[in-house]
Amino acid sequence: MGRPFTDLFTPSSLEETVASLSFGLIAWIQTVFLQVSLAALIFSGPLQDFAAQGIGLLLFGTLIITLALGLRSSCKTTIAYVQDAPVAMVAVGVAALSQEISSPERLTATAVALIVVSSFITGACLWLLGRFRLGRLVRFIPYPVAGGFLAGTGYFFLSGGIGIMTPVQGLALLQPETLVRWLPGLAFGAILLVLLQRYRHFLLMPTLLLGSVALFYGTFALVNGSVANAAADGWLLGPFPSGSLWQPAAGLALIQADWQVIGQHAMTVVAIILISVISLLLNASGLEINIRREIDFNHELRAAGIANLLAGSSGSPVGFHSLGLSSLGHRLGVSNRLGGVVVAALLVLTLMAGADILSFIPRIMAGGFLTFLGFSFIQESLYKTWFQLPRLDYLLIWIILAAIVSRGLLAGVSLGIAIAALLFLISYSRIDIVRHATDRGHYSSRVERPPVYELLLEQRGEQLGILSLQGYIFFGTAYQLLQQIGTRLDHPNRPPLRFLVLDFQLVTGLDSSAIFSFERLQQRTAARGTQLVITGLSQPLQQQLVDQILPPDHAWQLLPTLEEGITWCEDRLLTAFAEVGLSGQPRSTLTRLREELSQDSAAVDWLDYLNPTRGPAAPPAFEQLMDYANVVEFEPGATLLTPEAEGLYLLEQGSVTWVEAQGPAPVTGRVEAGTVLGLLSFYTEQPLGQTVTAVTAGRLYRFEKAALEQLADREPQIAIALHRVLAVQVGEQARRAEERTQLIQD
Repeated sequence: MGRPFTDLFTPSSLEETVASLSFGLIAWIQTVFLQVSLAALIFSGPLQDFAAQGIGLLLFGTLIITLALGLRSSCKTTIAYVQDAPVAMVAVGVAALSQEISSPERLTATAVALIVVSSFITGACLWLLGRFRLGRLVRFIPYPVAGGFLAGTGYFFLSGGIGIMTPVQGLALLQPETLVRWLPGLAFGAILLVLLQRYRHFLLMPTLLLGSVALFYGTFALVNGSVANAAADGWLLGPFPSGSLWQPAAGLALIQADWQVIGQHAMTVVAIILISVISLLLNASGLEINIRREIDFNHELRAAGIANLLAGSSGSPVGFHSLGLSSLGHRLGVSNRLGGVVVAALLVLTLMAGADILSFIPRIMAGGFLTFLGFSFIQESLYKTWFQLPRLDYLLIWIILAAIVSRGLLAGVSLGIAIAALLFLISYSRIDIVRHATDRGHYSSRVERPPVYELLLEQRGEQLGILSLQGYIFFGTAYQLLQQIGTRLDHPNRPPLRFLVLDFQLVTGLDSSAIFSFERLQQRTAARGTQLVITGLSQPLQQQLVDQILPPDHAWQLLPTLEEGITWCEDRLLTAFAEVGLSGQPRSTLTRLREELSQDSAAVDWLDYLNPTRGPAAPPAFEQLMDYANVVEFEPGATLLTPEAEGLYLLEQGSVTWVEAQGPAPVTGRVEAGTVLGLLSFYTEQPLGQTVTAVTAGRLYRFEKAALEQLADREPQIAIALHRVLAVQVGEQARRAEERTQLIQD
């Protein structure tokens, strides 16, 4: 990523050069010790005679991986090597192979072939995941599943470490002559864990490893033991055959391997792939946090894929970033790739020097280092999570661990994913998919209507139910929704529901069972005379729900937005009232409303005019008010008002729409006859800020500011009444807007 070779040897100072060289040396010591221990884990039991060859395979693979990945990683201090978690699965697979193949030579060839196949396929999968930018998949791994995987890996390292120190199993481990073989190694692993957690100096790990080896030989010398006696008595990993460690055995192994047996253990390969992907992404995520810089996971996947394709073809298990060593380079202030090159160079020397020096590594140290890894995994997964996770999630970790111990890693992880998915479904089904549940009495459209109509809609508001849905709707949540709506439909103390608006704006998807629940809902609403109104459907949801379930008749209505759905229902609730007024006369325009005003009304009250209940004639005060207005006749499509307009406007006949272009998205609304326009702009003495366009033909009364000032001078009682009623309308508009805002925010 970028220019990998130009920053290899560009330390900014002598101090950084020394830091880079020291970092490489420390990383080499720890890497060699780890690879020897991991090789001993794989090549043990019937394969112990091939341990030197196994060490060579892992060291050579680490050489390729640390160069191929270290030079391409977006983190310049990346140290990569053959990793412990995939090796643990390889060791499990090799142990299973040993039960079916008796010949050590054929078993070795088959084991190496298994390594080659698993590494090659894993490398290809890593590259493809990065190529198709699927690195974000790590975000979807349930933490209890990852914790169970870590605990199971820790168990394999503990048992594998003890197996390196002594071949005895079961209760025989408790015999005195056996305890001395593995108990000191177990204590060594525990001491490593405690000291490395308490002290974080970068020299601590190399010092402990080399010091433990010196302590072992010092103790042997005190009891008059010799190196030859230690080797003969099985205390050392060696002796190994002389010569170079690495031999090109992968090609020969592919020819001599028992492929039928490998095919029977294909699930081991699958487990290695899954564990490698998860572990790599978790390591990269942790490295991103430690270096405090964003890492491109997809780039790291591609680089690791290429590295494993190269290393796997040579017989190396899967490898990728070392979280601890890569972070160490950052903490030491290294800002170049020199540390990785130093590790690679020292690995070349190690491979050329041969296995003689490695044969002197004590089994207690190699096995103890594996138990240290096991303790580390178990502490992270079983101890720390006790204080962090809910008890149900913590119990799931133990269930996965028990399944891994009894049935294998893949079976345990699969069981964990299945249980986690089930728990998620149970928890998600308890989430209310109804974001808002209200009615027209508490949530109105943006259509401005005469107060008499607004009063009527509020009185009949319970006949219009509004449900705003959210999330993914599946069988559990759909059933809850059906029950909730059924309770409202059958409620004995509430008026019948004439309209039910279901808004899908925040719904992400439906499963097949949820679709059939909506089919039953449509049948129930149709049987009770409730019209179903569906809004906010995306095109995929419309194809999934409407085209498959809802019948092509008038039992339902499909509209693009919730605003349009509520407006559509309001218009139909007002249909009867608009056609026949309270006095039994037609009431479709402001003029017809005015005719119902009381003749003997002494109060000059605009609200009575807008909400008439008495008499056929308009009060004289209204006629006097109209003398101060200019009449504007308009046709459909005409632009009546621009944002710069000033004054007060009374819509007598017709219907208009307005658009306010302020903000990120335009806001629109509709105004019906009998409504005043420009209230807020009139009182704040600001321009209207809206473009008003005629929908139908009609008539508009326009009151100029100067004309209203004349009204106040000549007819103060009428002016006072006018302002009182206008203030009431401003308050009503503010109240409805606040109710809408509050409902959206809840």
